[in-house]
Amino acid sequence: MTHRSIALAVLACASLAACERAGQSLPFDSASQEPVTRTVPASGGTVSSAAGASVELPAGAVPAGTAVTLTPTAAQPSASGTVVSPYAFQIEPAGLALQSPAAVDLRLNGGAADAWLASVVVSTPAGVVENGDASVDLNTGLLHGKISTLGTVSAVVPDPAAVLRARPLGSTLAASATPAPRAAAVGATRALRGDCGRPGKRCSGLVVEVSERLLNLVDTAAVLYPQVAGQITINGQTASGSLVLVSPLRVRLGARTTATTIPSQITATATPQTLVWEADGRITLSNVRVVGRSGQEQGETMATLTVEYQGAQAWIRLQHQFEAVVETGNREMVTVAAQVPLDRVQ
Repeated sequence: MTHRSIALAVLACASLAACERAGQSLPFDSASQEPVTRTVPASGGTVSSAAGASVELPAGAVPAGTAVTLTPTAAQPSASGTVVSPYAFQIEPAGLALQSPAAVDLRLNGGAADAWLASVVVSTPAGVVENGDASVDLNTGLLHGKISTLGTVSAVVPDPAAVLRARPLGSTLAASATPAPRAAAVGATRALRGDCGRPGKRCSGLVVEVSERLLNLVDTAAVLYPQVAGQITINGQTASGSLVLVSPLRVRLGARTTATTIPSQITATATPQTLVWEADGRITLSNVRVVGRSGQEQGETMATLTVEYQGAQAWIRLQHQFEAVVETGNREMVTVAAQVPLDRVQ
């Protein structure tokens, strides 16, 4: 696999130590609950509400001259978890897809339990968007996240089924050698489908491990709102399609006052050279392109992947590595490995 440098705290900090020292002042107070409207030029702009929200739209995110309105509303119960902001905020025009993500700051309730896990959840006309890629400053009570579509935003601590504690690498998932090819059982499995990571269908059975070196540098780590999507279709001994695992890794730093997120995405894509063998509850896929992304950087490798299954339930192991900047300023390789649940279609 090829690797590029990826900062551990890609959101704002050059190192874990710097992230802990960096404080943010709130760009608002709670003096007013009136709607705020701003006409956003081509260069972008910021819309803030004194009730506890700020939206920064970068250049080109919306068409020049778009009127964006920010309105505080009563916070409502959420299927995504526990709402920990005093208000929800309607950002209109609702449903408008942004050309570039907007930064959102939300004020948290004081003393909210597990506030370091707080994430931005957006309700849009097309549905709910959950995004665990955020940072939290517990000193100032500020959540900083991103949105890609305008809608009603809230600060939410994910429900327990959407929080996966990261385990040390090798503690649960056994490293498997490349299996020997087996005789094909043509037609036994027609597809492997990823379909989890939303309210009502969380990724039960997902296991994520990370390098013990990383876990030693932080107080604790958890994957928030993991998602598995896509499908690999099998036709005899050939395959097509791809599977995607999105697993944002939230880390709370040693002083327990700051938390940030390491983005993580692994995509496994069948190629024209992929060969399939199936027997005895196991499917082997050779020559699969595996791409690991964290932030703007990525690494790619060709791999042989193994799928274990029982009936309609299947699991595939995915893994990628990237560089992270640690407290000392040195670069360390970080490995993310996952046992990913899939639906097996016969």
